[in-house]
Amino acid sequence: MSTLYVAFHWHQHQPYYMDPVTGRFALPWVRLHGIKDYIGMANLLAEFPHIGQAINFVPSLLRQIEDYACGATDTMLMLSRVPADSLSHQQAVLMLNTFFAANWENMINPYTRYRELLGRCEFSRRPAKDVARELSAADFRDLQVWANLAWFHPTVIEHDAGLAELIRKGKEFTETEKHFVLDRQLETLKGIVPLHRRLAESGQLELTTTPFYHPILPLLCDPAIAQVARPDLELPWPRFAAPEDAAVQVRRSIEHHQRTFGAPPRGMWPAECSVSDAAAAVFAAAGVDWIVTDEDVLAKTLDTQLWRDGDSLVERPELLYRPYRLSCEGSDLNVIFRDRVLSDLIGFRSTLPNPADAARDLFGRLEAARDQAPDNALVTIALDGENCWEYYPDQGVRFLRELYRLLSESPDIEAVRISDYVDRFGPGRDLQGIFPGSWISHSFSTWIGHWEKNRAWEHLARAREFCHRRLAENGVAPDSAAAAQEEIYVAEGSDWFWWYGDDHSSGSDAEFDSLFRKHLRRIYELLDTEPPEELFQPILGQAMRESWHPPRGLINVRVDGLRTSFFEWLAAGSYQRARDVGAIQRSVPVPATAMYFGFGSGRFFLRLDVAEASDDVTVELWLTGGQAAALVARFGAGAPEVTAGDHVVDGAEAARRRVIEIGVPVDALGLVPGQEAELFVRVLESDSVVQRIPASGAIAAHVPTDLSGDQ
Repeated sequence: MSTLYVAFHWHQHQPYYMDPVTGRFALPWVRLHGIKDYIGMANLLAEFPHIGQAINFVPSLLRQIEDYACGATDTMLMLSRVPADSLSHQQAVLMLNTFFAANWENMINPYTRYRELLGRCEFSRRPAKDVARELSAADFRDLQVWANLAWFHPTVIEHDAGLAELIRKGKEFTETEKHFVLDRQLETLKGIVPLHRRLAESGQLELTTTPFYHPILPLLCDPAIAQVARPDLELPWPRFAAPEDAAVQVRRSIEHHQRTFGAPPRGMWPAECSVSDAAAAVFAAAGVDWIVTDEDVLAKTLDTQLWRDGDSLVERPELLYRPYRLSCEGSDLNVIFRDRVLSDLIGFRSTLPNPADAARDLFGRLEAARDQAPDNALVTIALDGENCWEYYPDQGVRFLRELYRLLSESPDIEAVRISDYVDRFGPGRDLQGIFPGSWISHSFSTWIGHWEKNRAWEHLARAREFCHRRLAENGVAPDSAAAAQEEIYVAEGSDWFWWYGDDHSSGSDAEFDSLFRKHLRRIYELLDTEPPEELFQPILGQAMRESWHPPRGLINVRVDGLRTSFFEWLAAGSYQRARDVGAIQRSVPVPATAMYFGFGSGRFFLRLDVAEASDDVTVELWLTGGQAAALVARFGAGAPEVTAGDHVVDGAEAARRRVIEIGVPVDALGLVPGQEAELFVRVLESDSVVQRIPASGAIAAHVPTDLSGDQ
């Protein structure tokens, strides 16, 4: 039997959080993901020496890790170091608003004390300023410890008796123990680069890079390229185009990678897998051997469809499971196209109750692909290496250990480094050009087109034009000139544009907006010029976007799966997925983009606006504290079925047409008038969880005292 080769390519990236004014990091995510995902994934790989794979590090992420190792700090870390009995009321409130920013189910609930502190905060019911007055210094010290301790990867805990003992202790920590945890963080961060370098030098791991500050390279080369996939897209004016900056971002990333890991990278992960002919030419001219992008880009390039059968297997695997060679202005560039479905199974769908079952499910799909694919095919599984693991009950440890074990023991499925495969088998067919797009709907609309995104591009264009004009006048000190140019490169990063618009929200949108404008203002200040007034005004249309809102009154719903009238759900509570802090971006849409909920006529109503979903969909309603779903609605080939426990709910209604609607008697959920309930919803496809609403935590729902009225 022919061997199937599997290339795992993990992308490690965080936005550039350095505040150019304060000199510290505005947000803590490099530090926290560093002690969890960056060290943890390498630790797991080291346990399986026969597994080859690639890990991508964005240079601006590595720079931040290096800065922490040299003493840099962030606001959360500074708050963590303050003696608990010396906290001001303002600091205490800030802690309550930020120290629970983790996945509640998998990173807070497993720890009794952390869960207890979260419960005492009573989020959505009382303001943090009131709660802060009721907590003791011991409470805040325990919170300082757990907000840092809970982020350590299980493989780090397994080999650190001190951290393991603190987890067993659980509460009543001392200041000495708190600083032990914080010091261990620094030691762990310092070990990330040496561990990856050892794995690369052993021949097991291939390390790749991304243009330095993670810019969308095709948009730097020519923003008009965005209209190929979306002709209706509005473009910013003045137009920003800086192909020379694109070349610098690539060159500097290669130089930084070589200094860090001791060898230049052969492969490059384009930011957001974004490609175009012009961007490919920049990569090729810099000596890059191969890049990775998405299967949808291949389909558009070949002007075909990559159809899949009922088991989601590619029907023409010979198209997807081979590298391609792209001719780029006299140079060649190998292009690898990832299997989006298999990648998303890890990133978004491998949430079976037993993670080992999820690993066996993925391995079984690889076996099925092996049976259909041509000889020596290459299946590429490429995805973020950090964001998905907090949605696994143990940060993905059981899943990855079982998957790596199965691959290590397989005689005919081999996990390989991409460069090794290319050297052995070479590319498949030639491409004369490539469709311009990213791994998100093969377009660039995530970063350009919305008026907020365009406004950011316009600010950047004016700042860059001013900088180059000012430098051409001479008389600028070399250090100031270099620093101003660096701020331009920072502002070209993709993350600033990601959070503008109404398609995403981070929970820190105002901070991102402020940071972006600080970098632009710094350009003018370095060149002895007062920044324009526009850079002191927020770009965001609103300072904060809440993902959900409670009902405003009773509702009267006809459960028919249709948007019957404008007023039907007008008073309902609502949830918008695009504004969910915890939601991670899929390369294909999640099933539900919005949810509505409310009470009326003694009933509870739920509606899901479904963008894309399979024919086999299940909706679960959970009440926090419950050991099982309070309600399960199954939609398949036959009539919908609504159950609670092991029985069908009397009086329940469900319909799926343009939307999914469910109505059940309130008492069937065990709710009583006047009760304060907290709920979340899970959406399953073929018994696999594909979405949680909200992504973490729960939605507060007050059961009205009078349920009899209709509105």
